[in-house]
Amino acid sequence: MKNNELLRPLFYFSYAAFLTGSALKITHTAGSLGKITLAFAAVFFIGFMILSLAEIYRSKRLVLSEKIMWTVGFLFFNLITGLLYFFMGRNRITRTYNLRSPLDRHSS
Repeated sequence: MKNNELLRPLFYFSYAAFLTGSALKITHTAGSLGKITLAFAAVFFIGFMILSLAEIYRSKRLVLSEKIMWTVGFLFFNLITGLLYFFMGRNRITRTYNLRSPLDRHSS
């Protein structure tokens, strides 16, 4: 399975488990189910974070200072940085360009 295919489900599962576990902990329902759900959220998010950082460090589009910024963000502000990366930063990092020569444009 490619990194691209695994990153999206990990993101969705981690945030769904985080929101569900938080709601269960806040309302004190279902005993320790909230703790278990939050533990699953942590595991999913750590997987998402590792794959995201691997994608960031493989990217040729970012300079070293941007890579360090993403790393610090994931380590200290992980939930907000995860949202920013998934919805805004990832498009810039993984985008590929279809480079054509100027001669191809005039040939059709």
